[in-house]
Amino acid sequence: MLTSKFLMLTSKFLVLTSKFLMLTLKFLMLTFKFLMLTSKFLMLTSKFLVLTFKFLVLTLKFLMLTLKFLMLSLKFLMLSLKFLMLTLKFLMLTSKLWNLHASCGIYIEVLEIHECCRKCQIVRKPLKINIFGHYQYYYVYFCDLIKYIMTDRQLNYLRMVPVERGVLDSSGNVGYWSGNPYVVAAKANVQSIFDQILVDAGLTEADLHGNTTNKELLWHDTAEMGVHMNIGTKVWAENKIVPDPVLAEMMHYTMTDLSRGAIQEVLVSMNFILGKVNLIPVLELPNVNITPLQITNYTANIAALTLANPQFRIAQVVKSAATGDIVEKFVLLKKAMAKQDNLIHTYRYTHKVFVESYDNGRIIIDLGKTMKTEEAVLHPREHVAWFHQKYLPGDTLTFRNHSVLAKVKVFLNDSTDVPTTGGFVIDPEHEFKMAIPTDFQCPFGHYIIVVSLSDTDDANVTGILAKGKSASSAPAPPLI
Repeated sequence: MLTSKFLMLTSKFLVLTSKFLMLTLKFLMLTFKFLMLTSKFLMLTSKFLVLTFKFLVLTLKFLMLTLKFLMLSLKFLMLSLKFLMLTLKFLMLTSKLWNLHASCGIYIEVLEIHECCRKCQIVRKPLKINIFGHYQYYYVYFCDLIKYIMTDRQLNYLRMVPVERGVLDSSGNVGYWSGNPYVVAAKANVQSIFDQILVDAGLTEADLHGNTTNKELLWHDTAEMGVHMNIGTKVWAENKIVPDPVLAEMMHYTMTDLSRGAIQEVLVSMNFILGKVNLIPVLELPNVNITPLQITNYTANIAALTLANPQFRIAQVVKSAATGDIVEKFVLLKKAMAKQDNLIHTYRYTHKVFVESYDNGRIIIDLGKTMKTEEAVLHPREHVAWFHQKYLPGDTLTFRNHSVLAKVKVFLNDSTDVPTTGGFVIDPEHEFKMAIPTDFQCPFGHYIIVVSLSDTDDANVTGILAKGKSASSAPAPPLI
């Protein structure tokens, strides 16, 4: 009985065990399915992350493109603003000048276009311009005769070429290079291009200098008379019964003041001197070696010089029937001159003075209307006053001390006396580009004072005054 019960229990246990094993197997099957689903979920998650990363990359690229587009839009707006500013400037100029050069867009003064009108037909046509919705009407004058007007810089360059040729052809220099076929060919090429430009411009070599010869002679004569009137007036102001030191101080003009620079400014100075010399009583004129006839002649010369002043520009316009390839030929001329320079510089080691004279001839100096120059040779401890009331703070003085031994010192002052403090010392054979007044190490004054510091040697100095900042290659003074 016990055995049968044991067997019964054993069979039940085995049944239960089999059931447990079946359940365990099912659990394992479910676990396997869960793992399979989990792996699929992870696969999908990884794909989602990859797609998310790609989306972020594309978003970043889109933002970069958007930023570039905004930058380009900003540049476009800035260019549009500049274009509008230029358009407004153009319209302002157009409203002030009522003659427009048709073929190259250069404005022509009334006096000049009247000169060319004698030989060609002028056509007057209306020009309608829309300015922010409002229409403005201008009249444009078309002239078929004038093709090209040479710039002052181009004319200055052309004037340099004959000067350089004269240096090479001088009796003391021609022997150095005449046997060198390279130099001969380069010089001939320069001359050929130079001649072509003159032909195209309707000019002759004499026109570069000769068409103002009469005016230059008149200018020089009037300047000499002006200096005589200036010193006479100064002496009268210092020695009359009641001396006038203010008037004496005002009569500071030199030959450099009256014979160089912009002609309009010179005429103002000449008329100023004329007004002051007329203050001298007739009976006192002999005391300063001035005669009424000299004053009459000086007055007539100023009037004649005033009338002669526009003649150079008139002649330039009449002579400017130029073809359109002048600009290209100037490029060729500069290249030819550079080639000639290189050839001449091969003589520097054996003929230094010849090369230095050649380089001096190559210097193009154009003082123009916004620059003035002064030169002086100072004896030991001598001083000179320059540029009275001809500059403002912010202008620039390029100062050159050509002396071999003598030092000089420059100041600013409101009188012609040498200040006791401040100033800047310039060593021999040095040049500096000096801002007014900061580089002078003294307060602003209306005279530039230059004094020689040498006790034994003369000082040779030059000053070039420029309005605003100067394009000079001279260095700025060192900081102290």
